[in-house]
Amino acid sequence: MAVEVFGRHVLNTLAEWIDPALCAVLVVDMQNDFCHPHGGGATRGRDCTSAQAIVPNISALLDAARGVGAPIFYCLNTQRADGSLLSAAEIGRRMKKSGGDPLLWTIEGTWGHEVLADLAACDGDYIIKKHRPSGFYQTDLEMLLRLAGRQSVIITGVGTRGCVESTARDAQSRDFYVLIPNDTTASQRPEWYEASFVLAPSLYHYTGASCDITNHWNALQSSSAA
Repeated sequence: MAVEVFGRHVLNTLAEWIDPALCAVLVVDMQNDFCHPHGGGATRGRDCTSAQAIVPNISALLDAARGVGAPIFYCLNTQRADGSLLSAAEIGRRMKKSGGDPLLWTIEGTWGHEVLADLAACDGDYIIKKHRPSGFYQTDLEMLLRLAGRQSVIITGVGTRGCVESTARDAQSRDFYVLIPNDTTASQRPEWYEASFVLAPSLYHYTGASCDITNHWNALQSSSAA
């Protein structure tokens, strides 16, 4: 149960963190170029198997969220065809990572920029266009979450060590409760994912299975319909 500490009302259980009136779901970079077998990443040799594997869990979570009225925010990596949103430092980082390719993908207006069809946004969902790893950096995400009265964020998507962790750390720094269901996020390499979850349980409020959240919301919806 919630406790009072230093005059603060501290939420202390999963049920409190995922209260539909207080939480939001973030879907980070589940876009064709990153996750589809015919996307820009796959055509460059990137393994998208792990990204495909988490789609059913994210889909179930989103369905449950919509059922109880918890808002959903899609944070989409967004670039321009001329590369004008990439700084010299960012280009250099990408080229070091790839062995010389500046990795110009998720270009706005292209199929590669779109969310996977199985996770497509619905009316009422929020679309956040981001240009750097974190969904919070120079976007409207924090303002929209505050205006909606959100205190906790449930973060899903790819890649765990990059855009998901960057978004999670920024959420933590902005005093949100942070939940990362461990079966709704993926990395290209298993060792990268495993390294992230060595640290994550000590950093964030919840890193367990998504079914704990999905089942709770489905039960809420069933009870309200009874």
